[in-house]
Amino acid sequence: PYRNSHHWQHWVLILDSGKMKPIEMPEEFIK
Repeated sequence: PYRNSHHWQHWVLILDSGKMKPIEMPEEFIK
């Protein structure tokens, strides 16, 4: 669960930037 937290941080940065863009997430992100 904590791992996902780290990934969420990346998403938050993107949303905060105001750019809702689907970034290429490695398999680790999907796991």
